[in-house]
Amino acid sequence: MVGNIPAGAVQSGDELCHYLPPFPPRGTGFHRYIYVLFKQNRPIDFREDARPAPCLSLEQRTFKTVEWYRKHQDHMTPAGLAFFQSQWDPSVTQTFHHTLDMKEPVYEFIRPPTYQPPQVKFPHRQPLRYLDRYRGDKPHTYGIY
Repeated sequence: MVGNIPAGAVQSGDELCHYLPPFPPRGTGFHRYIYVLFKQNRPIDFREDARPAPCLSLEQRTFKTVEWYRKHQDHMTPAGLAFFQSQWDPSVTQTFHHTLDMKEPVYEFIRPPTYQPPQVKFPHRQPLRYLDRYRGDKPHTYGIY
């Protein structure tokens, strides 16, 4: 997290908290990440918000964006937004073991069953294969006689 960036020179800004790559734990599916860019109308004193570098404590890195924005909203305006999804890959293991120096948590994701609406006698505007949903485990035999 960088603040007080002069004329787009990110390297010259004040580092509030150094970058830590995404580390979605194994078995938890996709995680959503959001980057928000704020436009400042003047330099802001972020000393109270700065974290010691390198800040590897997850507890210290945690803060509420809404509260932080309310504190500085008189001098900044949201100007840009970017988001992406990420899921576990082998680099996450490296982040947990080498960067955070902790064991990697692994979860088992149990996918909920697919919702099947109750079958109706006269399905309105449904595809021709509507009844396949209610056929059970029998293999489909289209056109095989």
